[in-house]
Amino acid sequence: MYERHQPHNDLRLDTPNSHSHSAADTERNHRMTSTDDTTETPAFDTLLELLEDRYAREILKATSQHPKTVKEISDESGASPSTLYHRVKRLLEANLLMEQTRIRSDGHHDTVYAATLKHVHLTLADGSFEYRIERANEDAADRLQRLWSEF
Repeated sequence: MYERHQPHNDLRLDTPNSHSHSAADTERNHRMTSTDDTTETPAFDTLLELLEDRYAREILKATSQHPKTVKEISDESGASPSTLYHRVKRLLEANLLMEQTRIRSDGHHDTVYAATLKHVHLTLADGSFEYRIERANEDAADRLQRLWSEF
């Protein structure tokens, strides 16, 4: 899924389905809803703040291939769990991370996190920045198959 955004008042926001929104509309709503109306796009400043944050980047990198618990991310990165939980919360709010449940063989479960961000495209054109987010989407059939294989 691709989402294209231009974060300035004199520009337009476009999605693949040719829905255009003015930047003023975006400022009123503060977040854009993607074409499937279930995934919101973070505001430009929020996206930049998160990508600038070293711990947020570590979480995204660690969860880009396989869902992981905060403890697993902490063990890999050396960051404290409390620091990571704060960043996980912000990444979830920005819809750059998704929360999942992993069932263990002993019947208990763990909360794991998976990056939803696949690509960010940033362009400087005509005196302003445009950004487009491509998300790693998993449909219900893929998720069921993955969950079943984890048993």
